[in-house]
Amino acid sequence: MLKMSFILIKSPTKKIEATIKMFSLNYIKNLLTLLFIISWLIVGAEGFRNMYVREEFEDFKGDRLVLFWAEWCPHCRTIKSKENEEEPKQWDILEQRGGVQTSKGKIPAINYEIDEAPELFEKFEVKSFPTVMLIRSDGSTQVQKEGARTVKGWEEFVRKMV
Repeated sequence: MLKMSFILIKSPTKKIEATIKMFSLNYIKNLLTLLFIISWLIVGAEGFRNMYVREEFEDFKGDRLVLFWAEWCPHCRTIKSKENEEEPKQWDILEQRGGVQTSKGKIPAINYEIDEAPELFEKFEVKSFPTVMLIRSDGSTQVQKEGARTVKGWEEFVRKMV
């Protein structure tokens, strides 16, 4: 309908103004379309990453000690570093050691950040941060409710539960 109005405009100046207006509308429409596509790709990539993390978790066989944490949580930041450039904190040290050695073998220490694995937080009903949970191969769980949030504290917790 807008294009039809160009034909009715007789003044060259008005025609130029109308063309510029039409170009501006198309530019804005194309820009919004591009932003929508980029947003969709980002959300899609995030969903794919979440799916990969969930599948990796479900494919794991054996017991594991899991830290459920959030980047924005100040208590989490006292035991887990956010970036590799930071000095390793207690959980990082436990992961670097490969987990906790028990009489039944090594129990790996794994961490999941809420944005990377929201379905796991739901599945295990994680309500607070940080949450340290021993997840056994049979699916049963035990949350650390007491004890130090240190390598030694987690080792004692795991050895008591295994």
